[in-house]
Amino acid sequence: MAAQLPSTAELRGIDMDTTKFPPASELPKNMSMMQHNALKPFPQEMHGTFDMVHVRLISLGMKKDDWAVVAKHLYALLRPGGYLHWEEVGDSVWRVIPPSKAFDEWMRIGTLWSMKVGRDPFMPARLPLIVQDAGFVDVDEKIFNSFGTRDMLHEPMLKISKELVRPVMLCVLEDGGLETMQSEKDIDRLQEEIRRDVEESGVKFGFYYSWVWARHP
Repeated sequence: MAAQLPSTAELRGIDMDTTKFPPASELPKNMSMMQHNALKPFPQEMHGTFDMVHVRLISLGMKKDDWAVVAKHLYALLRPGGYLHWEEVGDSVWRVIPPSKAFDEWMRIGTLWSMKVGRDPFMPARLPLIVQDAGFVDVDEKIFNSFGTRDMLHEPMLKISKELVRPVMLCVLEDGGLETMQSEKDIDRLQEEIRRDVEESGVKFGFYYSWVWARHP
């Protein structure tokens, strides 16, 4: 983005985890990084100074009431007329074709655990409403479906199908387990069943990706 904008544009990357920051020596001259948790208000001197705020894929760290808090804090950053662009996926957006019992088990356990720890299973479907309630206007949304791409994102989806199961199920075990997920042997079994469905039965993974735009009046 820095290469596409005038040199007078100022860009700032913000994350609560500084290990995700690139080395300062690799940053464009007009870009800086800042550590901050968006659940807390941004410094007063930043309020009303941004033309655009871009948020991407924070749903895994969000509980139900967090969404409205973050939306209000983002609203405070923007100048009148400034835009918010928010991209998300969520627990309910994953699909497989043809149906897979192993995938259904993974989804059931993952969703039950998400609800148990306070996450909102209806997000990001309700994100436009959250943004509107925060004061934004001209709220719009576009849904991208991976099955609608020419190759159905075959290689990325194949990679996800092999790597997605264990991290989520390990979180379930660390929290005491749920239903059929009580030990690492259960994770191994589920991962093998999903692998077999994908490699031997031709099951294809897909998802919906939400983009929400909105303007500060």
